[in-house]
Amino acid sequence: MSNVSSEYEAGTCNINEEEQKNRYITSLAGFSGVAVLTAYSYFADLSSVSIPLILMFSFIGFMGFLQGRYSFCSFYGIRGVYHVKEALEEVSGQNRKTDLYKSLLIIFQSLILALGLTVILYLILGL
Repeated sequence: MSNVSSEYEAGTCNINEEEQKNRYITSLAGFSGVAVLTAYSYFADLSSVSIPLILMFSFIGFMGFLQGRYSFCSFYGIRGVYHVKEALEEVSGQNRKTDLYKSLLIIFQSLILALGLTVILYLILGL
């Protein structure tokens, strides 16, 4: 967690250390959901129901992990705000475009990784 800055940096850092920890907790919750659903689906044979849920939970897990890793909240980036000090502050101009790009990049990366994990689980475990 050493990449957390005490100052806002467009496209690089828009959350403080506490917010970063929250993203890692979200990631843990998402991947825990994947593990539980995968185990349950494997033993209960509920693949038609579990595949979309595994995709959703893995997306949540990867979103949380990448946002924590990059110290960057996609939702804040899309809204045009940042939270590195006490309260939310607004972003404008080129910084907002940079934040929007970073937000969409994290969302896209999370979706690709979630699809990949879901396909791997589907193929390996025969869900």
